[in-house]
Amino acid sequence: MNLVIEASMSEDSPLFSYMILEYDKEFISDIHENLTTIKKDAPLTFKLGDGFLKCTQGAFHTLRKQIKISEIEDKKFHIKQGNFDKTKSTFDLVDCKMHIDSGFCFFTGKTITNKVEYQSVNFDRITLERMISEG
Repeated sequence: MNLVIEASMSEDSPLFSYMILEYDKEFISDIHENLTTIKKDAPLTFKLGDGFLKCTQGAFHTLRKQIKISEIEDKKFHIKQGNFDKTKSTFDLVDCKMHIDSGFCFFTGKTITNKVEYQSVNFDRITLERMISEG
């Protein structure tokens, strides 16, 4: 299963962009625990490794065949069965990181070739709880 979340690019583009990571209930639970029970004096950044995140991008009419865009707009995420094959429009990101601040977290990653950065939407405690319960 894959977790699909909305992402924005560091450059202007007419294409829709979404980050993809393998759904891992324990990983999401650990993020939730970090947000809710561990006191932080400053924002935290965790390196996740190259290829931990993938990106898929394209026109609306193309992406709606692969993912449920309306669900992502409503809940901030979509859990998709099956895998995303690497293509020109679905690719690995490098320098993948997870950022945790007080009350929210988000992911970042860059393309291999031209170093365009992608950033996910912010996730709060409630969204993480939904991810855990639906997975």
